[in-house]
Amino acid sequence: WMKGEVDKTYKLTINHNGQVYEAYTKIPNPTPLDSVITADPPIIPETNPTAKQIKVFFKDPDTLGNYVRYYTRRNGELYYPGLNSVYNDELINGSQFNTVFSLGENRNRSDFNYDSLGYAHPGDTVTLKWCAIDKATYDFWSTFEFALGTIGSPFSSPIRVRSNVSNNALGIWGGYGVKYYTVVIK
Repeated sequence: WMKGEVDKTYKLTINHNGQVYEAYTKIPNPTPLDSVITADPPIIPETNPTAKQIKVFFKDPDTLGNYVRYYTRRNGELYYPGLNSVYNDELINGSQFNTVFSLGENRNRSDFNYDSLGYAHPGDTVTLKWCAIDKATYDFWSTFEFALGTIGSPFSSPIRVRSNVSNNALGIWGGYGVKYYTVVIK
């Protein structure tokens, strides 16, 4: 792993079969959250009455162009992104804001239990990985998650996942400014 510094820009150069690919990323300074608490989901599943999520409170900086991605870890598992894990501040710029997040899930699992997807339960320890990202990283993950959510739909429009790597390469060279918050679910 490479550990970078906040507010620094990093360049990636790949030489492969005579072709050069380049990308740049800047690690933004993350806006700290005011608090993270246990919350009831907007709709409690009938078959999962103890389901809980996390609620975050924060003050968005008064400059446009702040982008975040979040991950959660439940009871020592790996960190997984939420199903919709990236956000920008177009609508909330400069305001005090709160929202409920679903917990991240391993998207490679084939045995999803949709009644427990994104939920924690009382006694679980949940760690939130709150990441500031640059616009190129936001654009990649936003288009990737949208494309992932439309797989198999005959009514969806084709989408091109955006990349910040040159020469039409698909991928992301992304820097993350990170803060961690841990809460025991009540």
